[in-house]
Amino acid sequence: MEPENSTVDVIVVGAGLSGLVSARRLVQAGISSLRVLEARDRVGGRTKLHRLGNGRYVEEGGQLVGPEYKRLIALGEELGVSTWPHNEHGKAVLERRGRVIKFSGSMPWTADPLGSADFARSLLRLDRLGKRYPGDEALGTPEAAELDALTFASWVNRSTKSATARTLWAIIATLTLGGTAGDMSLLFVLRHLRAIGGVETLLASLSGGDERSFTGGSAELSLRIAAELGDRVVLDSPTLAIRQYDDHVEVDTPGRTHHARRVVIAMSPSDRAAISVDPQLPLPQRTMGERMSMLHAYKVHVVYPEPFWRRQGLSGATMSDSAPLMLTFDDTPPGEQQGVLVGFARGDGGRSADLPDPMPTDPVRRREAVLAGLARAFGEEALHPDEYHEMNWTEERWTTGCVPTWPPGLLTTSGPGYAEPAGRLHFAGSETSPRWAGSLEGAVIAGERAAAEVAALATAEAADVPASR
Repeated sequence: MEPENSTVDVIVVGAGLSGLVSARRLVQAGISSLRVLEARDRVGGRTKLHRLGNGRYVEEGGQLVGPEYKRLIALGEELGVSTWPHNEHGKAVLERRGRVIKFSGSMPWTADPLGSADFARSLLRLDRLGKRYPGDEALGTPEAAELDALTFASWVNRSTKSATARTLWAIIATLTLGGTAGDMSLLFVLRHLRAIGGVETLLASLSGGDERSFTGGSAELSLRIAAELGDRVVLDSPTLAIRQYDDHVEVDTPGRTHHARRVVIAMSPSDRAAISVDPQLPLPQRTMGERMSMLHAYKVHVVYPEPFWRRQGLSGATMSDSAPLMLTFDDTPPGEQQGVLVGFARGDGGRSADLPDPMPTDPVRRREAVLAGLARAFGEEALHPDEYHEMNWTEERWTTGCVPTWPPGLLTTSGPGYAEPAGRLHFAGSETSPRWAGSLEGAVIAGERAAAEVAALATAEAADVPASR
């Protein structure tokens, strides 16, 4: 670690997974003079463990490792962090307007044949529309502006006839796209589909098929990287201001000013908006910070003496338009005697005919409502857990929410440059990734991209030749 008054090559603002990945890749590229500044008293950002006792834990933040998360899986292998598979055996449960139906497979095709057929038709329509998306180079065209002005909900309402299809799209929008269908741009949905490879990948990310978790929790990735970086990581150091000059950058934390040749801001645009930046960021980056919002949602874990739903031939997976938890799955690690269900609920927002109401504001009522919904799906055993734990990321200091929402007009207003460097400032954070924004995979992609930018410029500057971009 350099002396306090020294100038380091790079400062990384934020010790979430994306910032730490960026720092690690920079060190691997030969840039060892760096410092990672973290506002919290821990690393990991939106990955975090809640200890249950006896060595057990649940994950309060980002957790799932899908088969399509190639960079995340590769990182886990590099760091020696193994994964374990989630239980997929048994039937799932669909609760629609008070009716509970058990079905096989990842989607309720047999629970409501007419509604499912309607949903399947809309899937094909969206897939075809997504394949027509011309790419970010066309964001300035009238067609893109027209698509960006529409909400995804407006497209769903025009493309479906059944309540079941609209409910399924509402759940997909909230849990895989980062907000209610009425809050997000149709153009954003099409862009996302193109980036991930189509609707099949989108459905796989919802259904839990082939999903895994990291042994020890996804926060273990950040802990291991931080251990590698050692005293380059500085905790309890919130960034208050950033001043950029021709040949260096100054970063203010409480009681200290840090100096660096370049800075990587590894935060969501919403979170970084709280930092004073001089001169102000270019319009694309400012627009993202001002208009991108973060989903307000609860992640709930309910721990039972055993995974009793398996005795009933159930997988633990549910989808509901009535219970507070709109989606659940079995989160029981292999070899554990106790059973764990994890679910997701809305944190705030208006009423929706296609989604459960937001969680009650009173914590006692929240718990009662969650357990009552699980009892409708799994029976009265669900009313008697050993432990109950919930996490609302809007209550976590330094974090505005858990998953990004792209409102109508944001993509075409900000344009494709929202993740591009601004002078000596570079941007990481999952939300700046073109693929899987808001996920652990997106965090790794963005961190590696920012590191590659800085390393290329450092190499060019060392050789005293212009860097190509």
